[in-house]
Amino acid sequence: MGLLDGKWDIAFDNGDNVVAWDEGQGADGKPHDLFIFLGGSQELNQSLFVTPDIQEIGDLRGKLLGADAVGTGFAVVLRYILHCHGLCFERDYSFKSVGSTRLRLAELIAGTIAGAMVNPRYVEDNGAANLRLLALGKDYADPYPARLGLTSVLGLSSIDPCWSASFAR
Repeated sequence: MGLLDGKWDIAFDNGDNVVAWDEGQGADGKPHDLFIFLGGSQELNQSLFVTPDIQEIGDLRGKLLGADAVGTGFAVVLRYILHCHGLCFERDYSFKSVGSTRLRLAELIAGTIAGAMVNPRYVEDNGAANLRLLALGKDYADPYPARLGLTSVLGLSSIDPCWSASFAR
Protein backbone atom coordinates (compact mmCIF):
# COMPACT_ATOMS: atom_id res chain seq x y z
CA MET A 1 0.00 0.00 0.00
CA GLY A 2 2.96 2.35 0.48
CA LEU A 3 3.43 2.57 -3.27
CA LEU A 4 -0.24 3.32 -3.84
CA ASP A 5 -0.28 5.90 -1.03
CA GLY A 6 2.72 7.70 -2.54
CA LYS A 7 5.04 6.84 0.38
CA TRP A 8 7.37 4.88 -1.92
CA ASP A 9 8.42 5.46 -5.50
CA ILE A 10 9.15 1.81 -6.27
CA ALA A 11 8.23 -1.59 -4.88
CA PHE A 12 8.97 -5.23 -5.62
CA ASP A 13 6.32 -7.90 -6.01
CA ASN A 14 5.29 -10.91 -8.06
CA GLY A 15 3.82 -10.41 -11.52
CA ASP A 16 0.37 -11.79 -10.73
CA ASN A 17 -0.04 -9.33 -7.85
CA VAL A 18 0.88 -6.41 -10.09
CA VAL A 19 -1.72 -7.45 -12.67
CA ALA A 20 -4.38 -8.01 -10.00
CA TRP A 21 -3.85 -4.58 -8.42
CA ASP A 22 -3.76 -2.97 -11.86
CA GLU A 23 -7.13 -4.57 -12.69
CA GLY A 24 -8.81 -3.67 -9.40
CA GLN A 25 -8.49 -7.06 -7.72
CA GLY A 26 -6.25 -5.87 -4.88
CA ALA A 27 -7.32 -5.43 -1.26
CA ASP A 28 -8.96 -2.05 -1.92
CA GLY A 29 -10.88 -3.27 -5.00
CA LYS A 30 -9.80 -0.25 -7.07
CA PRO A 31 -7.81 -0.34 -10.32
CA HIS A 32 -4.36 1.25 -10.19
CA ASP A 33 -2.04 2.30 -12.99
CA LEU A 34 1.06 0.24 -12.27
CA PHE A 35 4.15 -0.11 -14.39
CA ILE A 36 6.68 -2.98 -14.29
CA PHE A 37 10.10 -1.56 -15.07
CA LEU A 38 12.42 -4.36 -13.97
CA GLY A 39 12.31 -8.13 -14.31
CA GLY A 40 13.48 -10.21 -11.41
CA SER A 41 13.70 -13.89 -10.55
CA GLN A 42 11.89 -16.40 -12.74
CA GLU A 43 11.83 -19.25 -10.26
CA LEU A 44 8.98 -19.89 -7.89
CA ASN A 45 10.36 -20.52 -4.41
CA GLN A 46 7.07 -21.54 -2.82
CA SER A 47 5.91 -25.12 -2.32
CA LEU A 48 2.77 -26.79 -1.01
CA PHE A 49 3.26 -27.78 2.62
CA VAL A 50 0.54 -29.52 4.62
CA THR A 51 -0.13 -30.71 8.15
CA PRO A 52 1.18 -34.18 9.08
CA ASP A 53 -2.25 -35.85 8.72
CA ILE A 54 -2.35 -35.10 4.97
CA GLN A 55 -0.68 -37.89 2.99
CA GLU A 56 -1.52 -36.88 -0.59
CA ILE A 57 -3.14 -34.03 -2.48
CA GLY A 58 -6.52 -35.80 -2.58
CA ASP A 59 -6.59 -35.64 1.24
CA LEU A 60 -7.08 -31.87 0.94
CA ARG A 61 -10.70 -32.46 -0.12
CA GLY A 62 -12.96 -30.60 2.32
CA LYS A 63 -10.05 -28.74 3.94
CA LEU A 64 -9.34 -25.08 4.59
CA LEU A 65 -6.12 -23.87 2.96
CA GLY A 66 -4.20 -20.68 3.64
CA ALA A 67 -3.38 -18.15 0.95
CA ASP A 68 -1.75 -14.75 0.78
CA ALA A 69 -4.90 -13.42 -0.89
CA VAL A 70 -7.62 -15.60 -2.34
CA GLY A 71 -7.48 -14.27 -5.91
CA THR A 72 -3.83 -13.35 -6.33
CA GLY A 73 -0.33 -14.31 -5.33
CA PHE A 74 0.55 -17.89 -4.62
CA ALA A 75 -3.14 -18.83 -4.32
CA VAL A 76 -3.21 -18.87 -8.12
CA VAL A 77 -0.42 -21.44 -8.21
CA LEU A 78 -1.99 -23.47 -5.41
CA ARG A 79 -5.33 -23.56 -7.23
CA TYR A 80 -3.52 -24.78 -10.35
CA ILE A 81 -1.69 -27.53 -8.46
CA LEU A 82 -4.94 -28.76 -6.94
CA HIS A 83 -6.74 -28.51 -10.29
CA CYS A 84 -4.04 -30.72 -11.84
CA HIS A 85 -5.00 -33.33 -9.23
CA GLY A 86 -8.75 -33.11 -9.86
CA LEU A 87 -9.73 -30.76 -7.02
CA CYS A 88 -11.92 -27.72 -7.68
CA PHE A 89 -11.90 -24.51 -5.67
CA GLU A 90 -15.02 -23.98 -3.52
CA ARG A 91 -16.31 -27.46 -4.36
CA ASP A 92 -13.49 -29.52 -2.89
CA TYR A 93 -11.59 -27.03 -0.69
CA SER A 94 -11.72 -23.42 0.48
CA PHE A 95 -9.22 -20.66 1.14
CA LYS A 96 -8.62 -18.42 4.09
CA SER A 97 -6.83 -15.18 3.26
CA VAL A 98 -3.91 -15.24 5.72
CA GLY A 99 -1.19 -13.00 4.32
CA SER A 100 2.56 -13.40 4.01
CA THR A 101 4.58 -16.62 3.97
CA ARG A 102 5.45 -16.22 7.65
CA LEU A 103 1.78 -15.82 8.60
CA ARG A 104 0.75 -18.83 6.49
CA LEU A 105 3.47 -20.91 8.12
CA ALA A 106 2.34 -19.88 11.61
CA GLU A 107 -1.26 -20.92 10.86
CA LEU A 108 -0.05 -24.16 9.31
CA ILE A 109 2.03 -25.00 12.38
CA ALA A 110 -0.94 -24.13 14.62
CA GLY A 111 -3.16 -26.44 12.56
CA THR A 112 -5.77 -23.78 11.75
CA ILE A 113 -5.23 -24.48 8.04
CA ALA A 114 -4.42 -27.81 6.39
CA GLY A 115 -2.03 -26.52 3.73
CA ALA A 116 -0.45 -23.50 2.11
CA MET A 117 2.22 -22.38 -0.32
CA VAL A 118 5.29 -21.65 1.81
CA ASN A 119 8.95 -20.94 1.14
CA PRO A 120 10.82 -24.15 2.17
CA ARG A 121 13.55 -22.04 3.77
CA TYR A 122 11.04 -20.69 6.30
CA VAL A 123 9.91 -24.22 7.13
CA GLU A 124 13.52 -25.22 7.89
CA ASP A 125 14.33 -22.01 9.77
CA ASN A 126 11.27 -22.38 12.01
CA GLY A 127 11.84 -26.01 12.92
CA ALA A 128 8.58 -27.13 11.34
CA ALA A 129 9.96 -30.51 10.28
CA ASN A 130 6.62 -32.19 11.00
CA LEU A 131 5.03 -30.43 8.01
CA ARG A 132 4.81 -32.50 4.84
CA LEU A 133 5.97 -31.22 1.44
CA LEU A 134 3.42 -32.31 -1.18
CA ALA A 135 4.34 -30.33 -4.29
CA LEU A 136 7.06 -28.00 -5.53
CA GLY A 137 5.58 -24.83 -6.98
CA LYS A 138 8.24 -24.69 -9.69
CA ASP A 139 7.06 -28.08 -11.01
CA TYR A 140 3.74 -26.43 -11.91
CA ALA A 141 4.63 -22.80 -12.66
CA ASP A 142 7.98 -22.41 -14.37
CA PRO A 143 9.03 -19.79 -15.23
CA TYR A 144 7.23 -17.62 -12.68
CA PRO A 145 7.57 -13.81 -12.76
CA ALA A 146 8.82 -13.04 -9.25
CA ARG A 147 10.41 -10.03 -7.61
CA LEU A 148 9.56 -7.51 -10.30
CA GLY A 149 10.34 -3.84 -9.88
CA LEU A 150 7.22 -1.74 -10.21
CA THR A 151 5.94 1.76 -9.73
CA SER A 152 2.70 3.60 -10.19
CA VAL A 153 2.32 5.65 -13.33
CA LEU A 154 2.28 8.73 -11.08
CA GLY A 155 5.42 7.51 -9.29
CA LEU A 156 7.11 6.92 -12.62
CA SER A 157 7.44 10.65 -13.16
CA SER A 158 9.42 11.00 -9.92
CA ILE A 159 12.03 8.36 -10.79
CA ASP A 160 15.26 9.73 -12.21
CA PRO A 161 15.81 7.95 -15.56
CA CYS A 162 19.60 7.90 -14.99
CA TRP A 163 19.10 6.16 -11.64
CA SER A 164 16.68 3.59 -13.04
CA ALA A 165 19.01 2.82 -15.96
CA SER A 166 21.98 2.29 -13.63
CA PHE A 167 19.81 0.23 -11.26
CA ALA A 168 18.85 -2.13 -14.09
CA ARG A 169 22.48 -2.74 -15.08
